[in-house]
Amino acid sequence: MDFPGGIGLVLTAVALSAACGFRIFVPPLGLAVAASFGIMELPAGVEWLGSPRVIALLSLASAIEIAGYLIPWFDNLLDSLATPAAIVAGVLLSSLLLGDFDPLTRWTVAVIAGGAGSGAIQTSTATVRLLSSTSTGGLANVIIAIAELCLAVIVTVGALLLPALVLAATLFLVLTTAAFVLRKRPRIFR
Repeated sequence: MDFPGGIGLVLTAVALSAACGFRIFVPPLGLAVAASFGIMELPAGVEWLGSPRVIALLSLASAIEIAGYLIPWFDNLLDSLATPAAIVAGVLLSSLLLGDFDPLTRWTVAVIAGGAGSGAIQTSTATVRLLSSTSTGGLANVIIAIAELCLAVIVTVGALLLPALVLAATLFLVLTTAAFVLRKRPRIFR
């Protein structure tokens, strides 16, 4: 479905940025693969993203990130690094996709929607993981890591195919997670 005036591209950029909150390297990898197969047309000057070398590097980075999150307690350490990295990745991914827009629109959308979306999701997942670590000793964190990976893949694929629907579903997920965390947080945080 194509929206007038580049709105579809904006929705795709914001949805892919939001997916960076689940896993930092999965959304750029998905975009690179989609570009290499001609599913997604990249703006001028960003064609390099669909190259085999970039796909290989993003695949390696994704594999390392995924493996790191499968190690209980190490995943909490990763979250401390991933939160700012997810925001930066969200901003950069949005900016890359919106390269044909005027600079004010491009960077406004990239910083506000791209960075905020990825940051909100990463913060939510980090909080859920911290609650899991304190309540299960980290034993349930592997299940959470697998769920986050699945969501990263689903949101990435959805962002490329049905961005408006995926963006709405992702917003709903963030709000639901925030409500859950507020109900379940330990008394010390209240």
